[in-house]
Parts: sequence; C-alpha cells; structure tokens
Amino acid sequence: MKNKNHFLTITCSFLTLLLYIGTNNTLAQSAYSDYGYADRYTFYEEKFDEPDESWETYLSGKSQSKIEYGALVYTSLNDKAHAKYTTVDGMDWNKDWELEVRLRRVYGKETSSSDIIWDRESGNSNNMHFGFTGNGKYNVSEYVDEYKRIVDFTYSDHVNKEDYNKLTVRKVRANYYYFFNNQFIGSSDYKQTKGDYVGFMVPPNSKIEVDYIRVSYLEKNYSTVSTADVDYDINGSFQKEAVYREDFDVSSSTWEPYTPGERMGRVHDGYLNWISLNESAYSISHTLDDMDWSRDWQIETRMMHLDGKQNSSNDLTWNNNDDGSYHFGFTAEGKYVLSKLESSGYNPIVPFTSSYLINTDGFNKMTIRKVGETYYYFINETLISAHKGHTVSSNKIGLMVPPNSTLQVDYLEVTYLNSGANYSTKSQKQGISSQTQLSKPTNIKQRLVGSWSLKSNTENSKIIFSRSGFAEIIADNVSIGGANTIDESTGAKYSLVYEIDESQSPMHIDFIFMSGGMEIGRMKGIFDLVNNNSIKIKVAESIDQPRPVSLNESETFTRIRSSIISR
Repeated sequence: MKNKNHFLTITCSFLTLLLYIGTNNTLAQSAYSDYGYADRYTFYEEKFDEPDESWETYLSGKSQSKIEYGALVYTSLNDKAHAKYTTVDGMDWNKDWELEVRLRRVYGKETSSSDIIWDRESGNSNNMHFGFTGNGKYNVSEYVDEYKRIVDFTYSDHVNKEDYNKLTVRKVRANYYYFFNNQFIGSSDYKQTKGDYVGFMVPPNSKIEVDYIRVSYLEKNYSTVSTADVDYDINGSFQKEAVYREDFDVSSSTWEPYTPGERMGRVHDGYLNWISLNESAYSISHTLDDMDWSRDWQIETRMMHLDGKQNSSNDLTWNNNDDGSYHFGFTAEGKYVLSKLESSGYNPIVPFTSSYLINTDGFNKMTIRKVGETYYYFINETLISAHKGHTVSSNKIGLMVPPNSTLQVDYLEVTYLNSGANYSTKSQKQGISSQTQLSKPTNIKQRLVGSWSLKSNTENSKIIFSRSGFAEIIADNVSIGGANTIDESTGAKYSLVYEIDESQSPMHIDFIFMSGGMEIGRMKGIFDLVNNNSIKIKVAESIDQPRPVSLNESETFTRIRSSIISR
C-alpha cells in the first residue's frame, strides 16, 4: 500500500541524518568556509602597523623583537625557543571563538616548530601550541610539563616553507578545529580555557615574522531570506532613485588611465575595456560623492571576461579603501566568489563556487543589493548569497581585472531603493530591457528549476529546485535542504543537492545530503517531466532503500509560477 505521507517520511529520514551530523562536530565544521567574514566579530587584533613598546623587546643574548614594515620580527639569539604573549583582557572563552595568526619562518632550525600559542595563565607555563617546521611539517600540541601531541608532525604541501602561513584555531561548542592555510587538518576536544595569554613561539637560533594576530568571536548569521528578497524583480517593494550611471558612451579620463606596461582603460563602442598588461590585477574606481550608505541601495554592472587568465576573478568592488574592499566576481572557468580584501589578504565570504549561472563566453550581470541590514548578491538575476555584518567606510566603487587579462564592461549603475511604487529597469542603450537574456532552458535539469507543489487529501508538500543544483523539500511545515542550511536543534551545517540522469527510462533523480564537502546520504528516485507545468516523481522512502522501478503510484507535482526560488 502506498504511504499516505510519503514526502513527510522522506523528511523524517533526512532529519535522522541531521541528528547524526549534530553529534559529529568534526564533520559539521571541517571547512574553513563554515564561518565567513560576517560570522566573525573581532575582539582583539594587532597588525603591527606602528611601533609598540609592549611588543618590541630586547633581552641580551636571548631574544629580540621589533616592528618593521608592518610585521613583528621575532628572533631567538641562542639555542632556546622563546615565546611572546599578549593578554586578551575580557575575552569570554566559553563562547565560540577563533584565533588566527599569519606568520613566516625567515631562517633557523628546520626541525623545530614556529608556533601560535594560547590558553596560558600568568605564572603557569602550560599552554596549547599549533605550528610548523622549516622542513614542511605541521603539528598541534598541549604543553603540560611536557609536550603531548594532538596532531603529530605531518608533512604537507599546505606548508609554505619560504612564505607566510595562516594558522587558525576555532573553538566551536565542545571541540577545537585546526586549519592550516584554510585547510582543515584535525580536531580535538575542547578543555576549559584557563588563561587570557595568546602569542607565538620562535625556535632556537631562528627568526620569524608575524603579519597579524586576531581573536574573534564566532556567531553564525542565521538571518533568513524571504521569498520577496530572493526575487531579483522586487515586485512593487521598491522604487529606484538614480545615484550614478556610466554607460561608457564617451571618452572619460576617469575610466581611461594608461600606465605603459601596467594597465590601460579604453572606452569604445559603448563599452569599457579594462586591461592588465602584466602579472598584476588592477582596480579602477569611481567616488560617489555624498552617498548615504545607511539607506537601501543597489550596485549593478554587466561585464564579460574577454581574454586572459582563466582562474582569477573579474570583480565588481565596493568600499574601496585601505581598511578593506569587498569583491564580488566570477572567473572564466565558471566560478563565482565573494571576499573582503584586507591587509592580510583576501578573506573569503563565499569561496570560489562552480555554477552554470555564469556565462563563460558572454556578459554577466552582477548585482549587490542592501535592504535593511542584509546584503544580497545576484548573478544574472539569481540570488547566490545573503549576508549581514558588512561595514562601509568608503564612497568608492569600481572594477578589478585579473593579471594579463581584459575585462569588458557594459555599464555601472548605483541606485537608492525607496519603499513605494513598482519599478522597472530599462537600458539606456537601444531601449531594450537590461535584464540578461539567458538562453531558454534546453535540458531537463534546467526545466526543473522552480517550485513544485503537491496538494491532495493526504499531503501538502513542495519541492524547490534551484538553478545552482540545490533542492529543498517541505512536507507538513517541516523543511529540509537548500544551500548551506543550519539545523537549529543540532547546529549541523548541511546542503541538499539533486542530480538527474536523463539517459534512463524513467529518468533517475537523486536527492543527496552533503556536509563538510562529503556525501552523507542519498535518496534515490525516478521521475517524468510530463510538461513544463507538471512532473511525476517517486522517491525511495529512506536512504537504505533501492531506487523505485516504476512510476505507478507516483505523486504529481505542479509548477508554482508565482514564487520560483533560487538558493
């Protein structure tokens, strides 16, 4: 007999998987990107930008530390290792937090470890260590009268022997997580932090340079995105008020700088060609005089990678200043990325992510929208991410071209978004709509994109298929899936993706549960696309059941035209 609550049964099965992941913290937090820029709240930071007597010391015949060119240079002058600390007063170590240090080994004993140190109290030498050696090994240790290895000395290609390395420790609930240059290398149980001292250790007869040290609270941004905010066309929610628009119809000294052998801007035929002539990426910007960033606003451009480096990002930038600019871009390989450029380098908010939303041989519309405290990022009118916690300290916006590449730009537009009447955007060129003319879906997976509803006497279920390959299942007000979802009861981070095989009859569809980049479970199913408004689908009721062989007793879902959601 057919299960009268089929999709509710599927939902319960996935919730069982969530409980499993919630009890396995290593699996749930094993990606550096699990916490983005908006999820970190800096409590203490030292960038060594100016002299500081608390850091600069000299002990004759023992050690020396001094600040030079934006780094702390720390040297052991004898055959002993030396440690330097600072006190993070007022830090609540019971919360979730992150300690991050960027440092490099200049010279010295190759087999001894250059470490970051934490959890030390005054008058007690016990502490935690995370470091690397000159011969390319990382390690994690606890020192209690002697070293106890948590992660043994391990050779790794992640270790830069000659350049800077970023070492990150995260305390999340009851576990420590260790990352080396953004790569997860291990975890251990968290023990109650005893002291407020954090710092680093230089090996015997060695020299290290420290770029920065930062301690941050970790707090997930659980903000939800409503259907109205997901839609690119805001359907009567806002009226656009022009702030700035450049269509590149006439020559402009602002947009046509030229430095021989370095960079060149050229306006012609209604486009800007922004060109890097060497191995460096270059930014070009415009200052928005009197821009009120506290209001709701939108920045949008339409641009294309013409030639050059395939794996570097072509960026729309904003908040361009020395304190850190935001970058939203795509590569010619078909990936998008969102990051903040700081003195320490690019801090990923959304890492490089493959997506067929990106036109690799045509124009892409990039849109940044601020509504209230939330910032929404769209590619070709499809939402790819939403974040809180951004800060604005500059009126500059602009564009960045990759090394030895050419970026072609159609327009750059800034508008305020006012509550009120409907709005529509018309291009100032040839009077055509500025919406990107995406090709009509030709394959089955593209035709599935959207929301589908099952309404019967026994069920009220919904399936949402996104353009970027994610799925969400809703049954009796219980929802699972989507992209980068947090389960509130367990704290587990997961995604639900879908795959189809058009070559089979009936066609195959799999709902795949992912966490930490790993497949945790797979629900196997079959389906038939009756027409553009109707699909028949039958899915196994649990992850351990085989794929159905017949569409007999399958459910029929109808498309919901009014609320197609892309997550």
